[in-house]
Amino acid sequence: MAAQDTQHTRKGRKWRYGLFLSILVFVVGLLLLAGTRETENPVPPIDPTRHNESGQGYPFALVPTDPRLNFPAAEGRQLDMDSDTWFLEGVLEGQKTGRRFSFIIVYYVSRINGIFPFNFYSLTFYDLDKADYGTFTQYDFGRMKASTGYLDLTLPVNGQDAVWTTAIDDNGYLVPFSYRVNLVGVDQNGRKMSLVAGARPANPPVAVGADVYKGLITVLKQANTYSYFQTGIQFDGVLDWGDVVVFAGGEDSGDGEFFAS
Repeated sequence: MAAQDTQHTRKGRKWRYGLFLSILVFVVGLLLLAGTRETENPVPPIDPTRHNESGQGYPFALVPTDPRLNFPAAEGRQLDMDSDTWFLEGVLEGQKTGRRFSFIIVYYVSRINGIFPFNFYSLTFYDLDKADYGTFTQYDFGRMKASTGYLDLTLPVNGQDAVWTTAIDDNGYLVPFSYRVNLVGVDQNGRKMSLVAGARPANPPVAVGADVYKGLITVLKQANTYSYFQTGIQFDGVLDWGDVVVFAGGEDSGDGEFFAS
């Protein structure tokens, strides 16, 4: 009787191990399939004769000796890198109320061991006049889209898409160094968050470390990290947070910084 019980136990263990391996293979397959979403958008064409309001155009070689920092490709996902991070921060002032709000946006895309996607999206608002803040973060394991060739980030959030992308003109061409954001979230107090705006940098991109490091630095003990930033970004749009709606526009609508690595 004891030997028979042992046999049943072994069979039970084999069955459980088989089920576990089947589930593991299924999950890994889903993660690998989901990861293909990161490169599915085609790159819109560029017009070499077109420049933005600050005189910048595509293509643009930030470091002439390093094609890695050629734009617009430098703004997109770098598939041979372990991770990519995009930051955008700025200050908005209401046209009628004069109230000031700042915000920080983060998109992070990575591959654990080069295989498993691990991403996150973060949106934070600060009320500079009332010392209040709201923040939202969503972790993601494959639904985020991060295009190569140009900046185009999308993540489904509560039935909507949180988007940060390069602007496209009426003819389908990329507008050099001009962006639009349509961001959503719900903060820690349950207040809905939304930022819909255009962003136009007044200054060209700068490689971190300038002529010394030429954008190739060590960050958190990670060598060979490429990084650049842009300043003087002007924003036109609407910030909606709980019962607060801020309309910002014009030359004095806002100022910010775009940082990527």
